[in-house]
Amino acid sequence: MPEHYFQFGEALTHPLFSGVSSFWDGLYSTLWLDGWCSGAFLGVPSWNYPLVIAGAWLGLLPTLLIFLGLTVPFIQMLREKDAPCDIHQRVYLFTAGCLMLYFLAMLHIHLTTPIYSSVKSSYFLSILPCIALTALRGFQFLEQRLGARLRNALYAALACWALVAYGAYFSLAPFQSI
Repeated sequence: MPEHYFQFGEALTHPLFSGVSSFWDGLYSTLWLDGWCSGAFLGVPSWNYPLVIAGAWLGLLPTLLIFLGLTVPFIQMLREKDAPCDIHQRVYLFTAGCLMLYFLAMLHIHLTTPIYSSVKSSYFLSILPCIALTALRGFQFLEQRLGARLRNALYAALACWALVAYGAYFSLAPFQSI
């Protein structure tokens, strides 16, 4: 259905198994949290689920940084079309191109094999350095345009996201018997 590819938001309100709602919800929920509950065939994993669920909202900031990192190099290239690209701009263009290629490949996989498990961010693991560089470019772009107080808020929000993401996947099973 076309709306499966043009809507997003279920991953923020009902993050677990939101991939059945839309392509983008499935991609987002598997990128920033365990959107499919690790398959849930042998039971639900003993993650720290309040932190896992919080990761859905906290993942908006890194997602914004990735989108900024995807668009900024192309906008700069269009603005400075007569000037030669420096090496940094070429690297960011390459990483953005790799990400776009992977998005298109994943979209193709999902269109040709429309099953819920075809949407998962683990396919992007092979280009994780490209994702990191793209997010870094978005971070640099945003950091340059913020004042000192907003810059500190950006650092705090990223630290909060990182700590929640780190703490979410500690198994609580050894502590539940105490």
